[in-house]
Amino acid sequence: MARGIRVGVVVAAAVGVLALTVGFAAGQAKGDAKAGEAEYKAKCLGCHGASGAGDGPAGKVLKPPPRDWTKGDGLDLSDQQLFDSIKKGGEAVGRAKTMIAFPSLPDAMVWNLVAYVKSLKKT
Repeated sequence: MARGIRVGVVVAAAVGVLALTVGFAAGQAKGDAKAGEAEYKAKCLGCHGASGAGDGPAGKVLKPPPRDWTKGDGLDLSDQQLFDSIKKGGEAVGRAKTMIAFPSLPDAMVWNLVAYVKSLKKT
């Protein structure tokens, strides 16, 4: 009986790993948009605006201005490129030098920000 339980646990674990692998391979977001919202408000709102329209107080004077994520502008980047633009700055992905880098943000938080930014697009 104990052997059967162990086999069941191993099979369940394998199925779980497979599901995660397939989910990420299919483009499943790595971050949690809800968890990224507070960090967005703390670090990004000043330039990108509350709704992500690129109309934050500091963003109004930037040249070029921040992208309007509500229209999908700038969301043509892959998730990895969005991650790199946050972590390393816009210039790292061929975008504006005015997009500053946040190298000290933990990777998990950067992924949360990527998910949040993608959630701002209005359909």
